[in-house]
Amino acid sequence: MNGYKNKKKRKNYYVIYNLKNGSHVKSNGFDIGKWTSGDLRQDPSPCWNRDSNKIIVPGLSDNGKSRQLFILNIESN
Repeated sequence: MNGYKNKKKRKNYYVIYNLKNGSHVKSNGFDIGKWTSGDLRQDPSPCWNRDSNKIIVPGLSDNGKSRQLFILNIESN
């Protein structure tokens, strides 16, 4: 799992790697609005649970007025 920020698009993206088979998938961008730098910036640093099937990432609410945390569910096909 790795995260990266695109300051021009004001979005954080995440890439999830499967170490067993070498596959990977990239997430859609999560809107970070004006919080691209400074003390209140939204870093693209994900955290995951012990079962490695859920990831929590920062982003903005639908109306763009508050910072939120989002849970990504990881499922294999």
